[in-house]
Amino acid sequence: MKNFYFARINFFSEEFTKDRDHESVLGELKRILEREDDIDALIEDKKIVVDLSVELNKLIISAEPYVTLLSSDSQIQLHPKSKYYFVDKDLWKRLQEDIFLKAKSISGENELDIQDGDDFFELVGDCAVLENYFSKKLLVFEAS
Repeated sequence: MKNFYFARINFFSEEFTKDRDHESVLGELKRILEREDDIDALIEDKKIVVDLSVELNKLIISAEPYVTLLSSDSQIQLHPKSKYYFVDKDLWKRLQEDIFLKAKSISGENELDIQDGDDFFELVGDCAVLENYFSKKLLVFEAS
């Protein structure tokens, strides 16, 4: 596993998720997908999730610090055979801290390659995109 590739859930509407908490949205997704075998092909072919890479300019999150979270019995995995995971409140807090620490440049080096104001505002825009989908309970990621 190298990086997180963020996507948004396309299967549920914002109307459906707005009165539910993150856990119930994840539970509903799991219930729908539980009987499927070739889960990732179904997720991608049926456009259950849509890749956000075209909306994200600067943000790269390494999967390495999250390896224990991504175990085969992970509670946030959409399906035991899936490479997709749901971003719940606990993971969101960790991601926020990770992004902050990577963007913070103490020694002049930073993992997100923030060189100037344009780079910084691209990162801020990426964070806003993720936060928007997280708050709507529609944020997932692929770890590969």
